[in-house]
Amino acid sequence: MRTLRAIYLSQARLFLRDRVTVLITVLLPLVLGVFFGYVFGSSGSSPLRIVVVNEDSGTAATAVVDGITGRRGEDVRVAVDSYGSAMHKLREGDTDLVVVVPAGFSDRVARREPATVTATVNSGHDVNSDVAALAARAIVADIDRQLSGTGALVSLRQEDVTTRVPSLAEFYVPNFLAVSMLWLSLFATALPLVKQRESGCLLRISIAPVSKARFMTGVTLWRMTVGVVQSALFIAVAMLMMGPTGPTRWLPLVACVLVGNLVFTVMGYMIAGLSRTVSSAEGIAQAFNFGFLFLSGVFFTAGMLPGAVEAVAAVIPLAYLADLLRQLMVGYPAGHPLWMDFAVLGAAGVGFTLLALRSWRWR
Repeated sequence: MRTLRAIYLSQARLFLRDRVTVLITVLLPLVLGVFFGYVFGSSGSSPLRIVVVNEDSGTAATAVVDGITGRRGEDVRVAVDSYGSAMHKLREGDTDLVVVVPAGFSDRVARREPATVTATVNSGHDVNSDVAALAARAIVADIDRQLSGTGALVSLRQEDVTTRVPSLAEFYVPNFLAVSMLWLSLFATALPLVKQRESGCLLRISIAPVSKARFMTGVTLWRMTVGVVQSALFIAVAMLMMGPTGPTRWLPLVACVLVGNLVFTVMGYMIAGLSRTVSSAEGIAQAFNFGFLFLSGVFFTAGMLPGAVEAVAAVIPLAYLADLLRQLMVGYPAGHPLWMDFAVLGAAGVGFTLLALRSWRWR
């Protein structure tokens, strides 16, 4: 126990002496999380998303669909889908407006009888619900003038589906907690260990009666201490920023914090073992850093990533850690079931451990 305590305290002193490492791994992710949470506030801004459902095959209905899809642009995204799928997207917050052209619409227009188009919005979205309702009225009025020439043939019936839509702040704050665990692995575990090896510090430890397992245990305990403290700060900030939205399942959240920090600490050992010099360690760490950040989906909400990138994200552990934290910290819609996220992180941890043990060296 005395040996373990000595290793723990020595790693703590080395970590705290390096102010740049402390800044990058502890303070910078927290500052970024607060910044993104503040900028996007409780709602955030995004393009208006419209889904059109055409239940009529006539000419007038086709003209309505063409009129709406023709409004695609940087600020308006339009898709055509089935009714069930469109309403599911609306309830999940994946679209802002569902426009339904009912069966028999074209026949009524042909007979010059009043015809109705239904527009359904999600009032749970603080910004885009009002914008969507205004857009729907403007679109239908424009189509009415084109079809009737008098502006008194096609009318709009507005409906509402009230479902709370998560804000971008709720997306980014948990994500940056996941990023902080990644940076703890890369810049506070892998690089310092390689520096200690180059300076001969690890070689002196190996000569002493200290086993590899005991040394790694001491290093891991210190990194876990930093990670848990950092996670507690993030969760406290999230509770202050999100108001009533906050953790409701504390036991799984604690398990997630412990597992996430442990898995990425072991990944740091693996990178340290694969790196022969500090320069190579910096290169490998940056490759992991940029690859994980931009391919895991922590910077982009669901639906923004191309299909090929989403396929790559399916094999990146950071994507599953971020999904866990979003669900458990703020109740964000799940990308995967909790058991799958934990299972993938566990499998990644086992893989990192095997590679770390195989590649580890004292000199």
